[in-house]
Amino acid sequence: FAGTGTSTDPDPGTGLFYQWGRKDPFPATGKSGDQQAVGSFTAVATSSTNGTIVNTIQNPSVFLTAGPSSDYDWLYAARDSTLWGHSADHSAPKTIYDPCPAGWRVPVNSVGDSNDTSLWYGFAKDDTTTPANIVDSFSYGYNWGDNALYPAAESHGYSSGTLSGIGTLGRYWSASPYSSSSNYASDLYFRNGTVSVSSNGNRAFGCSVRCVKE
Repeated sequence: FAGTGTSTDPDPGTGLFYQWGRKDPFPATGKSGDQQAVGSFTAVATSSTNGTIVNTIQNPSVFLTAGPSSDYDWLYAARDSTLWGHSADHSAPKTIYDPCPAGWRVPVNSVGDSNDTSLWYGFAKDDTTTPANIVDSFSYGYNWGDNALYPAAESHGYSSGTLSGIGTLGRYWSASPYSSSSNYASDLYFRNGTVSVSSNGNRAFGCSVRCVKE
């Protein structure tokens, strides 16, 4: 899921990438059609025909790019904010689409709902975008201690599927929408000197996932 290594490692690893709500991963290949040891993928535009849950299960290596016509969501016509088990009161169970192993799940991050709390609150100073509680300075990612190493793995772009910026940006999905009425999903976003514990990402992004214990 998330990469391994240390925060001073020149290549801490990127792990695998997920479009929000999908159960199958995409490898750290540069762009559609690239081949690496872990596999390859094909990027095609989402549509009313292919932008469905059934189709993505049948075609796990197809990355569905998206634009305004689908609100930047690979799921073309049926917004679903519960695919990874989010609920405002944190009571929703892990779903069959959650990519984490048994006993683990994609974390809930409730900024914008009735609880107004953030899973990653301690990663930034109060009401700022300044990193806090880091073990050392930014180096291909941040180390927040207690096994909380987050490599700057970047993401697959929502409009092309291309992976770029490795080592400079990090974006980690939560299981939550950005708000109860939002088309975006909530994520942790950071770069050197800046961190947002409640960023909003287009659901067609292919981002990292850091699982938490159930």
